[in-house]
Amino acid sequence: MLTLLWLSIFGNSALYQVIHGNLDFANEVMQYPERGFYSLLAQYPGFSLSASVATITGLLFYVTSADSGSLVLGNFTSRLADINNDAPNWLRIFWSVAIGLLTLAMLMTNGVSALQNTTVIMGLPFSFVIFFIMAGLYKSLRVEDYRKASALQSSAPMPISGDDRLIWKQRISRVMNFPGKTYTQKMLDNICAPAISRYAGCCS
Repeated sequence: MLTLLWLSIFGNSALYQVIHGNLDFANEVMQYPERGFYSLLAQYPGFSLSASVATITGLLFYVTSADSGSLVLGNFTSRLADINNDAPNWLRIFWSVAIGLLTLAMLMTNGVSALQNTTVIMGLPFSFVIFFIMAGLYKSLRVEDYRKASALQSSAPMPISGDDRLIWKQRISRVMNFPGKTYTQKMLDNICAPAISRYAGCCS
């Protein structure tokens, strides 16, 4: 919704300027696209305030994105002792500085247009990657359904008398245990298959 409002307001405002003969604005946007947004804000009152808000918003967006990127790159380039731990702070600072220097270098060498063209070119191949991600997500959700069903069966009330009675530690262990493919296959081969064979022999 925010994107729709943003494009509707500022996009229509830019079109309004061009349609009504503001050639200076149109030529500046065509020659220097990176100035287009500020040139549009300059056509309306309160340019100092609106430009300041736009700049601060852009900086916040860049800082949050760079912080997330440095955290991910830091985790990729370090050996973590535990999955709940993150990369050390000095490594995150290193990647943050590297991202900032790369951004400045691209701005100074007019590499933004090249980056935009690369993004457009890589968009089509990456769309196929998105389909694989969707398939993996569907498979993960199916596994979660199986685990939920298994947990419900494991946590069902047990008889309080007889040999089937389990102590509370055993019940918790059953609830928290999710057998993998190897364990399941071993159980099918060693327990289920012989039991079915004996039952079939008795019925024949």
